[in-house]
Amino acid sequence: MTKRTDWKGRLDQVVDSIASKGTLRAGYARANADLVQRALEGIGVDGGKKHQGAGIRVVVNMSSAHITSFCKGSGYKNAYDLEADPKIGRKSKVSEKRKIVDAALHAVTGCEPRHLYFAAVELNGTGIGFYGDLWLVLREQEGDRDLTVLDRNSYDLIREPLWTDIKANSPPDEARANKAASISGRFGDDLSAIAAIKVLESRPSTDRLLSTGMVSTGVLEDEDYIEVLRTKSFGPLQIEEVRMSAADVAVDERIRSRGVSGLPPSHAELLWRRRRRVAEARLSEQGIPVRAVTTTGRSRG
Repeated sequence: MTKRTDWKGRLDQVVDSIASKGTLRAGYARANADLVQRALEGIGVDGGKKHQGAGIRVVVNMSSAHITSFCKGSGYKNAYDLEADPKIGRKSKVSEKRKIVDAALHAVTGCEPRHLYFAAVELNGTGIGFYGDLWLVLREQEGDRDLTVLDRNSYDLIREPLWTDIKANSPPDEARANKAASISGRFGDDLSAIAAIKVLESRPSTDRLLSTGMVSTGVLEDEDYIEVLRTKSFGPLQIEEVRMSAADVAVDERIRSRGVSGLPPSHAELLWRRRRRVAEARLSEQGIPVRAVTTTGRSRG
């Protein structure tokens, strides 16, 4: 099995590569790498103490349609949990692609696929809307430092260009497991270096300092994120807060105002808004705060 990457050494290589483009940029590259790592720890751009509530979080997107069952105690479910659920009508089924990826992750984590729950790391944003309109921020839990993290979406293991690279090696299952190991690290030891590399490589090298908003966007942008492999599920008691995007809040209000002005929204729009109202009510009953994120950067309250 391929050993996991030396992420701190890899970060030094990235900084050196940027530094080779000019003496001044060498200083900015190292300063920006340090800034990313401080931001993840919840420390401001100018240093000092950690700010309450700031810093990196483990997060999961969920559709507002599923919040009621989640709050009733069913807990967060992965694809294997959904497949095992008794259901009337068409049953959920774990896809073959999911099984191929999970076999590689099993070789890295030593955990059976049915016990793996996928999350991401986030700084100040609202996650990946494709997976749901509400963003569940998990409380820090004992054992988080030992969790496996990947520097990208694990589904990249069955996408180009990794797919072709893996098929060129034999046997493919072993090659895929080796590739999974090469993009993996430990949450406690490697996350800050993985995040710094991701942010630095996602922006052109420059002689300017990064801002907190730039760091937040670099850590998670659209569907490009750092994946966390949790080895157990979670319920409402493990949720610190729920975030929603300002864009969704604006659409929500737009649907309401159209109804008031005599321009009836569609049934789908009304259903979506109704589910969000119900979801907020259920979360409130659990004492879980819900807030809209208006900026990924710093602001004065």
